[in-house]
Amino acid sequence: MTTETERRAAREAAASNYGKITEQGIGSMQARMGTYYYGGRCLGEVSADEIRMMALREGERNPLYLDEEYGKKTRYGSMIAPGAPSHRNFSATNLGGLPGVMSFNGGGHTDHYRVVRPGDIVGTTFRPYKIVTKTSRYAGHSAVQYSQGITINQDDEVVAKHHAWSVRTERAPARERNTLGGIGLATWTREQIEAIWDEYDKAQVRGASPRYWEDVKVGDDLPGTTHGPLRRSTVVFNAHFDIFSPGLGSSPGGNFFYRWDTFRRYRAFAERDPVTNVPDHPHRGHWQDGMAALIALPGIYALGHGAGTGRIVRDWMGDDAFIRLEHNERRRFFIESDVRWVKGKVVRKWVEGPQHIVEIEVWSENQRGEVISPSKYEVVLPSKSGGYVPM
Repeated sequence: MTTETERRAAREAAASNYGKITEQGIGSMQARMGTYYYGGRCLGEVSADEIRMMALREGERNPLYLDEEYGKKTRYGSMIAPGAPSHRNFSATNLGGLPGVMSFNGGGHTDHYRVVRPGDIVGTTFRPYKIVTKTSRYAGHSAVQYSQGITINQDDEVVAKHHAWSVRTERAPARERNTLGGIGLATWTREQIEAIWDEYDKAQVRGASPRYWEDVKVGDDLPGTTHGPLRRSTVVFNAHFDIFSPGLGSSPGGNFFYRWDTFRRYRAFAERDPVTNVPDHPHRGHWQDGMAALIALPGIYALGHGAGTGRIVRDWMGDDAFIRLEHNERRRFFIESDVRWVKGKVVRKWVEGPQHIVEIEVWSENQRGEVISPSKYEVVLPSKSGGYVPM
Protein backbone atom coordinates (compact mmCIF):
# COMPACT_ATOMS: atom_id res chain seq x y z
CA MET A 1 0.00 0.00 0.00
CA THR A 2 1.26 3.48 -0.88
CA THR A 3 1.95 5.59 2.17
CA GLU A 4 1.14 9.28 2.55
CA THR A 5 4.87 10.04 2.48
CA GLU A 6 5.22 8.24 -0.84
CA ARG A 7 2.20 10.06 -2.27
CA ARG A 8 3.62 13.41 -1.15
CA ALA A 9 6.97 12.57 -2.71
CA ALA A 10 5.23 11.67 -5.98
CA ARG A 11 3.32 14.97 -5.98
CA GLU A 12 6.51 16.94 -5.32
CA ALA A 13 8.33 15.11 -8.12
CA ALA A 14 5.45 15.82 -10.50
CA ALA A 15 5.50 19.51 -9.54
CA SER A 16 9.24 19.79 -10.13
CA ASN A 17 8.84 18.24 -13.60
CA TYR A 18 5.83 20.38 -14.58
CA GLY A 19 6.24 21.71 -18.11
CA LYS A 20 9.20 19.42 -18.85
CA ILE A 21 9.63 16.40 -21.11
CA THR A 22 11.22 13.79 -18.88
CA GLU A 23 12.03 10.11 -19.25
CA GLN A 24 9.45 9.37 -16.57
CA GLY A 25 6.80 11.34 -18.46
CA ILE A 26 7.61 9.64 -21.75
CA GLY A 27 7.51 6.27 -20.01
CA SER A 28 4.06 7.06 -18.61
CA MET A 29 2.80 7.92 -22.09
CA GLN A 30 4.40 4.81 -23.58
CA ALA A 31 2.27 2.76 -21.20
CA ARG A 32 -0.86 4.25 -22.81
CA MET A 33 0.07 3.33 -26.38
CA GLY A 34 -2.59 1.13 -27.96
CA THR A 35 -5.35 2.25 -25.59
CA TYR A 36 -8.49 3.43 -27.38
CA TYR A 37 -9.94 6.89 -26.73
CA TYR A 38 -12.77 8.83 -28.29
CA GLY A 39 -12.32 12.17 -30.02
CA GLY A 40 -15.04 14.72 -29.32
CA ARG A 41 -18.57 13.41 -29.24
CA CYS A 42 -18.86 9.66 -29.64
CA LEU A 43 -21.75 8.06 -31.55
CA GLY A 44 -24.06 11.05 -31.83
CA GLU A 45 -26.82 11.68 -34.36
CA VAL A 46 -25.89 14.34 -36.88
CA SER A 47 -28.55 16.95 -37.63
CA ALA A 48 -28.88 19.27 -40.62
CA ASP A 49 -28.19 22.22 -38.34
CA GLU A 50 -24.94 20.65 -37.14
CA ILE A 51 -23.79 20.02 -40.71
CA ARG A 52 -24.68 23.60 -41.57
CA MET A 53 -22.71 24.90 -38.59
CA MET A 54 -19.74 22.74 -39.52
CA ALA A 55 -19.86 24.21 -43.03
CA LEU A 56 -20.09 27.77 -41.71
CA ARG A 57 -17.09 27.07 -39.50
CA GLU A 58 -15.11 26.06 -42.60
CA GLY A 59 -16.29 29.13 -44.52
CA GLU A 60 -18.16 26.98 -47.05
CA ARG A 61 -20.45 28.73 -49.55
CA ASN A 62 -21.59 25.69 -51.50
CA PRO A 63 -25.30 25.04 -50.79
CA LEU A 64 -24.56 21.28 -50.84
CA TYR A 65 -23.35 21.74 -47.24
CA LEU A 66 -25.83 24.44 -46.22
CA ASP A 67 -29.25 23.96 -47.86
CA GLU A 68 -31.44 20.90 -47.26
CA GLU A 69 -33.65 21.54 -50.29
CA TYR A 70 -30.66 21.97 -52.58
CA GLY A 71 -29.16 18.74 -51.26
CA LYS A 72 -32.30 16.76 -52.17
CA LYS A 73 -31.67 17.53 -55.86
CA THR A 74 -28.10 16.21 -55.84
CA ARG A 75 -26.90 12.64 -56.31
CA TYR A 76 -26.66 12.29 -52.53
CA GLY A 77 -30.38 12.99 -52.02
CA SER A 78 -29.61 15.30 -49.10
CA MET A 79 -27.15 17.89 -47.87
CA ILE A 80 -23.87 16.36 -46.72
CA ALA A 81 -21.07 17.28 -44.33
CA PRO A 82 -17.89 18.79 -45.83
CA GLY A 83 -15.66 15.96 -44.66
CA ALA A 84 -15.78 13.37 -41.89
CA PRO A 85 -16.90 14.78 -38.53
CA SER A 86 -14.51 14.15 -35.64
CA HIS A 87 -11.42 13.48 -37.76
CA ARG A 88 -9.69 16.63 -36.52
CA ASN A 89 -9.43 15.88 -32.85
CA PHE A 90 -6.62 13.50 -32.03
CA SER A 91 -5.28 16.04 -29.57
CA ALA A 92 -2.74 15.03 -26.98
CA THR A 93 -5.04 16.55 -24.37
CA ASN A 94 -7.31 13.52 -24.77
CA LEU A 95 -4.41 11.24 -23.99
CA GLY A 96 -2.99 13.28 -21.14
CA GLY A 97 0.54 12.96 -19.85
CA LEU A 98 3.41 15.45 -19.73
CA PRO A 99 1.46 18.08 -17.73
CA GLY A 100 2.35 21.65 -18.63
CA VAL A 101 4.02 20.63 -21.90
CA MET A 102 2.54 22.34 -24.95
CA SER A 103 0.74 20.29 -27.58
CA PHE A 104 0.50 21.34 -31.24
CA ASN A 105 -1.49 19.73 -34.02
CA GLY A 106 1.28 18.62 -36.38
CA GLY A 107 -0.89 17.35 -39.22
CA GLY A 108 -3.10 14.53 -40.37
CA HIS A 109 -3.96 12.08 -43.13
CA THR A 110 -7.54 10.93 -43.79
CA ASP A 111 -8.96 8.33 -46.19
CA HIS A 112 -12.65 9.03 -46.86
CA TYR A 113 -15.07 6.23 -47.78
CA ARG A 114 -18.59 7.59 -47.21
CA VAL A 115 -20.35 10.90 -46.89
CA VAL A 116 -22.21 11.98 -43.74
CA ARG A 117 -25.88 12.95 -44.07
CA PRO A 118 -28.45 14.34 -41.60
CA GLY A 119 -29.69 11.49 -39.40
CA ASP A 120 -26.45 9.53 -39.54
CA ILE A 121 -25.02 8.42 -36.20
CA VAL A 122 -21.26 8.74 -36.33
CA GLY A 123 -18.45 8.47 -33.86
CA THR A 124 -14.67 8.38 -33.85
CA THR A 125 -12.30 6.38 -31.71
CA PHE A 126 -8.55 6.66 -31.84
CA ARG A 127 -5.51 5.07 -30.33
CA PRO A 128 -2.02 6.49 -29.89
CA TYR A 129 0.49 3.94 -31.14
CA LYS A 130 3.90 5.63 -30.99
CA ILE A 131 5.71 8.49 -29.29
CA VAL A 132 9.12 9.63 -30.53
CA THR A 133 11.45 12.16 -28.90
CA LYS A 134 13.24 14.60 -31.19
CA THR A 135 15.37 17.71 -31.18
CA SER A 136 13.46 20.77 -32.31
CA ARG A 137 14.85 24.07 -33.58
CA TYR A 138 11.79 25.78 -32.13
CA ALA A 139 12.00 24.51 -28.56
CA GLY A 140 14.87 22.06 -28.24
CA HIS A 141 13.51 18.89 -26.68
CA SER A 142 10.23 17.71 -28.21
CA ALA A 143 8.10 14.59 -28.49
CA VAL A 144 5.83 13.58 -31.36
CA GLN A 145 2.77 11.47 -30.58
CA TYR A 146 1.28 9.45 -33.47
CA SER A 147 -2.34 8.28 -33.45
CA GLN A 148 -4.71 6.26 -35.63
CA GLY A 149 -8.46 6.72 -35.70
CA ILE A 150 -11.59 5.40 -37.35
CA THR A 151 -15.02 7.01 -37.86
CA ILE A 152 -18.00 4.68 -38.21
CA ASN A 153 -21.73 5.20 -38.76
CA GLN A 154 -24.89 3.61 -37.39
CA ASP A 155 -24.59 0.67 -39.81
CA ASP A 156 -21.07 -0.06 -38.58
CA GLU A 157 -19.71 1.15 -41.92
CA VAL A 158 -16.35 2.88 -42.07
CA VAL A 159 -16.82 6.55 -42.90
CA ALA A 160 -13.14 7.47 -42.69
CA LYS A 161 -9.78 6.30 -41.39
CA HIS A 162 -7.34 8.77 -39.91
CA HIS A 163 -3.70 9.16 -39.04
CA ALA A 164 -2.54 12.21 -37.09
CA TRP A 165 0.35 13.48 -35.02
CA SER A 166 0.71 15.97 -32.17
CA VAL A 167 3.96 17.72 -31.28
CA ARG A 168 4.75 18.22 -27.59
CA THR A 169 7.24 21.01 -26.74
CA GLU A 170 8.46 22.76 -23.61
CA ARG A 171 7.39 26.40 -23.39
CA ALA A 172 10.37 27.90 -21.57
CA PRO A 173 12.96 26.85 -24.18
CA ALA A 174 10.64 28.15 -26.94
CA ARG A 175 10.69 31.58 -25.30
CA GLU A 176 14.43 31.48 -24.76
CA ARG A 177 15.21 30.45 -28.34
CA ASN A 178 12.64 32.86 -29.83
CA THR A 179 13.09 31.33 -33.27
CA LEU A 180 10.30 33.47 -34.70
CA GLY A 181 12.73 36.37 -34.45
CA GLY A 182 10.50 38.93 -32.82
CA ILE A 183 7.71 38.78 -35.42
CA GLY A 184 4.99 41.26 -34.51
CA LEU A 185 1.32 41.44 -35.42
CA ALA A 186 0.78 42.40 -39.04
CA THR A 187 -0.75 45.81 -39.70
CA TRP A 188 -2.80 46.75 -42.75
CA THR A 189 -3.93 49.96 -44.39
CA ARG A 190 -7.58 50.60 -45.19
CA GLU A 191 -6.80 50.13 -48.89
CA GLN A 192 -5.10 46.78 -48.25
CA ILE A 193 -8.08 45.57 -46.23
CA GLU A 194 -10.46 46.57 -49.03
CA ALA A 195 -8.30 44.69 -51.55
CA ILE A 196 -8.33 41.55 -49.37
CA TRP A 197 -12.10 41.72 -49.03
CA ASP A 198 -12.42 42.09 -52.81
CA GLU A 199 -10.52 38.80 -53.13
CA TYR A 200 -13.22 37.08 -51.05
CA ASP A 201 -15.77 38.05 -53.72
CA LYS A 202 -13.71 36.33 -56.42
CA ALA A 203 -14.17 32.86 -54.89
CA GLN A 204 -15.63 30.40 -57.43
CA VAL A 205 -17.93 27.56 -56.32
CA ARG A 206 -18.35 24.91 -59.03
CA GLY A 207 -21.45 23.44 -57.39
CA ALA A 208 -23.95 21.65 -59.63
CA SER A 209 -21.85 22.00 -62.81
CA PRO A 210 -19.87 18.73 -63.13
CA ARG A 211 -16.10 18.90 -63.53
CA TYR A 212 -15.24 15.92 -65.72
CA TRP A 213 -11.96 14.05 -65.38
CA GLU A 214 -11.36 14.25 -69.13
CA ASP A 215 -11.42 18.08 -69.00
CA VAL A 216 -8.72 18.34 -66.31
CA LYS A 217 -5.05 18.63 -67.28
CA VAL A 218 -1.93 18.10 -65.19
CA GLY A 219 -0.61 21.56 -64.39
CA ASP A 220 -4.03 23.19 -64.10
CA ASP A 221 -4.16 25.81 -61.36
CA LEU A 222 -7.09 25.94 -58.96
CA PRO A 223 -8.71 29.34 -58.37
CA GLY A 224 -7.12 30.68 -55.20
CA THR A 225 -8.87 31.79 -52.06
CA THR A 226 -8.03 34.18 -49.25
CA HIS A 227 -8.39 33.84 -45.47
CA GLY A 228 -7.90 36.71 -43.06
CA PRO A 229 -6.80 38.92 -41.60
CA LEU A 230 -7.29 36.45 -38.76
CA ARG A 231 -9.36 37.89 -35.94
CA ARG A 232 -9.90 36.73 -32.38
CA SER A 233 -13.64 36.47 -33.05
CA THR A 234 -12.92 34.00 -35.88
CA VAL A 235 -10.91 31.76 -33.57
CA VAL A 236 -13.58 31.89 -30.84
CA PHE A 237 -16.30 31.08 -33.39
CA ASN A 238 -14.35 28.05 -34.56
CA ALA A 239 -13.79 26.81 -31.00
CA HIS A 240 -17.39 27.31 -29.93
CA PHE A 241 -19.03 25.80 -33.00
CA ASP A 242 -16.77 22.86 -33.63
CA ILE A 243 -19.72 20.57 -32.95
CA PHE A 244 -18.01 17.26 -33.55
CA SER A 245 -14.62 17.90 -31.96
CA PRO A 246 -14.99 19.92 -28.76
CA GLY A 247 -11.46 19.11 -27.67
CA LEU A 248 -10.14 21.50 -30.31
CA GLY A 249 -10.53 24.50 -28.06
CA SER A 250 -13.92 24.68 -26.41
CA SER A 251 -15.11 23.24 -23.10
CA PRO A 252 -14.04 19.66 -22.38
CA GLY A 253 -17.35 17.78 -22.53
CA GLY A 254 -19.57 20.73 -21.60
CA ASN A 255 -19.65 23.99 -19.70
CA PHE A 256 -20.10 25.17 -16.09
CA PHE A 257 -20.41 21.98 -13.98
CA TYR A 258 -18.93 19.77 -16.72
CA ARG A 259 -15.91 22.02 -17.20
CA TRP A 260 -15.08 22.23 -13.49
CA ASP A 261 -15.75 18.55 -12.96
CA THR A 262 -13.20 17.73 -15.66
CA PHE A 263 -10.63 20.07 -14.12
CA ARG A 264 -11.30 18.57 -10.68
CA ARG A 265 -10.92 14.97 -11.81
CA TYR A 266 -7.89 15.59 -14.02
CA ARG A 267 -5.85 18.13 -12.08
CA ALA A 268 -2.94 18.13 -14.52
CA PHE A 269 -5.23 18.82 -17.50
CA ALA A 270 -6.09 22.41 -16.58
CA GLU A 271 -3.45 25.10 -16.24
CA ARG A 272 -3.72 27.97 -13.78
CA ASP A 273 -3.82 31.52 -15.02
CA PRO A 274 -0.71 33.34 -13.73
CA VAL A 275 -2.75 36.42 -12.77
CA THR A 276 -6.03 35.03 -11.41
CA ASN A 277 -4.78 31.56 -10.36
CA VAL A 278 -7.97 30.12 -11.89
CA PRO A 279 -7.50 26.77 -13.70
CA ASP A 280 -8.49 26.88 -17.36
CA HIS A 281 -8.30 24.92 -20.61
CA PRO A 282 -4.73 24.42 -21.91
CA HIS A 283 -5.84 25.40 -25.42
CA ARG A 284 -6.55 28.97 -24.44
CA GLY A 285 -3.45 30.19 -26.28
CA HIS A 286 -5.85 30.20 -29.22
CA TRP A 287 -7.73 33.11 -27.68
CA GLN A 288 -5.63 34.47 -24.78
CA ASP A 289 -2.58 36.66 -25.43
CA GLY A 290 -0.78 35.73 -22.23
CA MET A 291 -0.93 32.03 -23.00
CA ALA A 292 0.30 32.62 -26.56
CA ALA A 293 3.20 34.69 -25.20
CA LEU A 294 4.33 31.67 -23.17
CA ILE A 295 5.36 30.04 -26.45
CA ALA A 296 6.95 33.21 -27.89
CA LEU A 297 4.06 34.15 -30.19
CA PRO A 298 3.08 37.81 -30.66
CA GLY A 299 -0.62 37.01 -30.52
CA ILE A 300 -3.24 34.28 -30.49
CA TYR A 301 -3.19 31.69 -33.27
CA ALA A 302 -5.70 29.65 -35.24
CA LEU A 303 -6.94 26.21 -34.22
CA GLY A 304 -4.95 23.42 -35.85
CA HIS A 305 -2.49 26.12 -36.95
CA GLY A 306 -5.12 27.00 -39.54
CA ALA A 307 -4.58 24.45 -42.31
CA GLY A 308 -7.78 25.53 -44.12
CA THR A 309 -6.83 23.98 -47.44
CA GLY A 310 -9.84 21.73 -48.09
CA ARG A 311 -12.33 24.38 -49.15
CA ILE A 312 -10.37 25.40 -52.27
CA VAL A 313 -10.62 21.77 -53.47
CA ARG A 314 -14.33 21.41 -52.63
CA ASP A 315 -15.10 24.69 -54.42
CA TRP A 316 -13.20 23.52 -57.52
CA MET A 317 -14.34 19.91 -57.87
CA GLY A 318 -18.15 20.31 -57.99
CA ASP A 319 -20.95 18.42 -56.27
CA ASP A 320 -20.52 15.16 -58.17
CA ALA A 321 -16.88 14.66 -57.09
CA PHE A 322 -15.58 13.14 -53.89
CA ILE A 323 -12.38 13.69 -51.88
CA ARG A 324 -11.07 10.21 -51.14
CA LEU A 325 -7.79 11.26 -49.48
CA GLU A 326 -6.44 14.36 -47.78
CA HIS A 327 -3.04 14.93 -46.21
CA ASN A 328 -2.28 18.15 -44.29
CA GLU A 329 0.85 19.34 -42.53
CA ARG A 330 1.10 22.27 -40.11
CA ARG A 331 4.44 23.99 -40.68
CA ARG A 332 3.81 27.50 -39.36
CA PHE A 333 1.41 29.29 -37.01
CA PHE A 334 -1.51 31.26 -38.46
CA ILE A 335 -1.28 34.25 -36.09
CA GLU A 336 -3.76 36.99 -35.29
CA SER A 337 -3.92 39.64 -38.07
CA ASP A 338 -2.11 37.32 -40.54
CA VAL A 339 -3.54 36.74 -44.01
CA ARG A 340 -3.09 33.48 -45.90
CA TRP A 341 -3.52 32.92 -49.61
CA VAL A 342 -4.49 29.34 -50.47
CA LYS A 343 -3.33 27.98 -53.83
CA GLY A 344 -3.56 24.65 -55.61
CA LYS A 345 -2.36 22.77 -58.68
CA VAL A 346 -3.25 19.46 -60.37
CA VAL A 347 -0.10 17.32 -60.35
CA ARG A 348 -1.32 13.88 -61.46
CA LYS A 349 -4.33 12.07 -62.96
CA TRP A 350 -5.06 8.37 -63.43
CA VAL A 351 -7.75 5.70 -63.55
CA GLU A 352 -8.04 3.10 -60.79
CA GLY A 353 -10.78 0.56 -61.40
CA PRO A 354 -14.03 2.52 -61.77
CA GLN A 355 -12.52 5.67 -60.24
CA HIS A 356 -11.14 8.57 -62.29
CA ILE A 357 -8.75 10.36 -59.95
CA VAL A 358 -6.70 13.54 -59.85
CA GLU A 359 -4.07 14.49 -57.28
CA ILE A 360 -3.93 18.11 -56.19
CA GLU A 361 -1.18 19.86 -54.25
CA VAL A 362 -2.50 22.68 -52.07
CA TRP A 363 -0.63 25.12 -49.90
CA SER A 364 -1.27 28.37 -48.06
CA GLU A 365 1.17 31.26 -47.84
CA ASN A 366 1.11 34.17 -45.41
CA GLN A 367 2.11 37.80 -45.97
CA ARG A 368 5.69 36.92 -44.97
CA GLY A 369 5.94 34.46 -47.87
CA GLU A 370 5.98 31.44 -45.51
CA VAL A 371 4.20 28.22 -46.47
CA ILE A 372 1.91 27.45 -43.53
CA SER A 373 0.37 24.14 -44.50
CA PRO A 374 1.42 22.04 -47.52
CA SER A 375 -1.34 19.57 -48.35
CA LYS A 376 -2.30 16.86 -50.83
CA TYR A 377 -5.74 15.73 -52.01
CA GLU A 378 -6.93 12.85 -54.17
CA VAL A 379 -10.29 13.61 -55.80
CA VAL A 380 -12.59 11.16 -57.61
CA LEU A 381 -14.16 13.09 -60.49
CA PRO A 382 -17.11 12.12 -62.70
CA SER A 383 -16.18 10.74 -66.10
CA LYS A 384 -17.87 11.44 -69.42
CA SER A 385 -17.67 7.75 -70.23
CA GLY A 386 -18.33 6.20 -66.83
CA GLY A 387 -20.41 8.77 -64.98
CA TYR A 388 -19.69 9.10 -61.27
CA VAL A 389 -18.77 6.47 -58.73
CA PRO A 390 -21.48 6.05 -56.06
CA MET A 391 -20.27 6.64 -52.52
